[in-house]
Amino acid sequence: MMRRAARIAIRKPAENETKEPTMSNSIKIIAGLALVSFAAACGGPREEPVTYTQPAPMVQPEPTYSKY
Repeated sequence: MMRRAARIAIRKPAENETKEPTMSNSIKIIAGLALVSFAAACGGPREEPVTYTQPAPMVQPEPTYSKY
């Protein structure tokens, strides 16, 4: 039995069609990450809430003796 070779139809572009240049996926990913990081950096500082606490009382350490 002879097997028939599978023919792959490759579409050739017409003469008036031009092939547009494409970017690789790695360049697209890097550009996307750069855009996201730039947008996050330019988002502006967030105002942190101000909290006031009472100072801790001064505690004197117990005296130590070197008798024993």
